[in-house]
Amino acid sequence: MDFIQWFTAFPQIVSRVGHDNTEVYKHLSALIVIVMQAYPLQALWLFTSVVKSTKTNREARGRIILNQLQVCPLSMDTRTHAQTILCLEHSPQSTD
Repeated sequence: MDFIQWFTAFPQIVSRVGHDNTEVYKHLSALIVIVMQAYPLQALWLFTSVVKSTKTNREARGRIILNQLQVCPLSMDTRTHAQTILCLEHSPQSTD
């Protein structure tokens, strides 16, 4: 899959990082991780607002997602959305 399609929608995806439904959050965080790994310079800049948020839940989730970038390195040739979700579910900083 060409990750540029997700990058196009990245601001809308990031704006939902505080979603109450944990299943929705799980998929959104996986997409955010994938896009930030594919386009780090552009996506990290857009993601800064989450980490600097005055809303505690949003800021905490932003930091968790940044930590997940280190835990789940991306191999652009082999990693799928499902594999990223599995990696994130087994990361020590999961929010479930």
